[in-house]
Amino acid sequence: MVKPNFEGSSKGITQESVAENVEELKQKVKAALEAWPAGVLVEEFIVGRDLTVPFLQSVDNDFGGVLTPCEYVIDSKRAGDRKYRIYDYELKTKLEGAVSVKAPANVSQEMSDRVRTTAKAVFDVLDIRDLGRIDFRLSDAGVPYFLEINALPSLEPGAGIYSAAALEGLHFDAVIGAVIDSAAKRHKIKETTRSSRKPTRKGPLRVGFTFNVKRIKPTFDAAEDSEAEYDSPSTLQAIREAIASWGHEVVDLEATPELPALLGSGPVDIVFNIAEGFRGRNREAQVPALLELLDIPYTGSDPATLSLALDKALAKKIVRQAGIHTPNFQLMTTGKERLDKQFDRWPLMVKPVAEGSSKGVLKKSVCTSEAEVREVVREMVGKYQQPALIEEFIGGREFTVGLLGERRPKVLAPMEIVFLDKTDKTPVYKFEDKLEENDRIKYEVPAKLDPKQLEQLRAAARGAFMVLGARDVARIDFRMDDKGRFYFLECNPLPGLTPGWSDLVLIAQGEGMDYRTLIGEILSGAIRRYKEREAKKSSTAERSLHAGSPTPPRPSTPDAPPVN
Repeated sequence: MVKPNFEGSSKGITQESVAENVEELKQKVKAALEAWPAGVLVEEFIVGRDLTVPFLQSVDNDFGGVLTPCEYVIDSKRAGDRKYRIYDYELKTKLEGAVSVKAPANVSQEMSDRVRTTAKAVFDVLDIRDLGRIDFRLSDAGVPYFLEINALPSLEPGAGIYSAAALEGLHFDAVIGAVIDSAAKRHKIKETTRSSRKPTRKGPLRVGFTFNVKRIKPTFDAAEDSEAEYDSPSTLQAIREAIASWGHEVVDLEATPELPALLGSGPVDIVFNIAEGFRGRNREAQVPALLELLDIPYTGSDPATLSLALDKALAKKIVRQAGIHTPNFQLMTTGKERLDKQFDRWPLMVKPVAEGSSKGVLKKSVCTSEAEVREVVREMVGKYQQPALIEEFIGGREFTVGLLGERRPKVLAPMEIVFLDKTDKTPVYKFEDKLEENDRIKYEVPAKLDPKQLEQLRAAARGAFMVLGARDVARIDFRMDDKGRFYFLECNPLPGLTPGWSDLVLIAQGEGMDYRTLIGEILSGAIRRYKEREAKKSSTAERSLHAGSPTPPRPSTPDAPPVN
């Protein structure tokens, strides 16, 4: 490989930069020196693929600010026939659309850690400050080779540093902020902007945004689904932009164990909460409980409702007591328990009792025998470390209903999940169906129901929302049996908000509600509660101000009757 020794941005690197033999090398070096007289570099050409490893010094992670490796993916259809798989000058300048950044790179965790450790050593020995980027070539034999380091990496939108930073929960503005914070700390400049500001009482609000970022991509076979409930960097950015479009300042608050300290160091007025938490059936209640402790208004349901709704069995008991149909069900914790006699028909459905995003809902979840039930229960209990829910399989149409509001929730037009494979007699809205578009299902919103059915479904959704104590937003799932009865399946008070994809977003679109408006509707409840809290504080302070000196005690009267 022949290239200029003192240039960046792939200047001087073309498909002609590779020499196949000594004679070619001599000719290419001579031509290169004429174009780049300051000197050229000759190095072994590594057959493989390009990785890039960005660096943000102020990011606190296990690799000293070295971010997750990304990979440059070249689209051969758009790039044309190319003899050598290299990210050359033509691809960087004329055919930018032919190259995309894949984050994280398609490498094993062991290789990712190895590359990051190597990169950290290079950044340290060269004393790179604030930001940087190292390019590696991963050989086809699986060996990473250091190519070059860039102490002034590109900060154009779409650059690899943003893709890698997003996996750390940092959006575009936060990347720039991280560079500034690093330089300010080095020069001992006291930060007097965002984190030290007191919350405003007039004008735009400081909206904290609590979330869990999805760094591990789920697999279609559900072998890896540990972060399926978390949100992708692109979804998080869409929510940030929607909140900011209403004139508010957005403050990122990733829901890690450091969240209490973050809330203490950077006060916010309200919080837009989509955090899923970490473990246990109360995990979705962890962040709201903390916010209530700190008296910070937030969007969505309170801790009690979030815990109740996540435990599908408890939610069904409450909803059933309210007179809403729900399939017969029972819990098993080992798979050895006696199967309840209430199940008088097959098949039965088996799934984890406290998971979301259809985790554990697979084709094999529909069981046609007691042996199958016990096998799936053992598998679910072992994988998710929680009881398995067994319920009657309702074999009719499936609907999901979105609701917005609190005291008088607005019921949005129901959406039907239409199963297209008519040969499948027991279709379910499976985990894999929620990962990408497919030809197994389609969505119809508004659902095709007659007026009576529509009113019954709306009433059941509103009733479940109210009895579970939900507020601001929820999405509730139902199945309709062959007699037209609607059966409550579950309530999701933290529904997905991926633009153009998540069920609630599609439902809102069916109502003519754009994404910005949907986020604004969810946010409005927290804003109202914030204003009520501020008004109460103001009223209390005013009463104290005008109270004056305390009233002296009334002298006792001897003839007064005793007070019991």
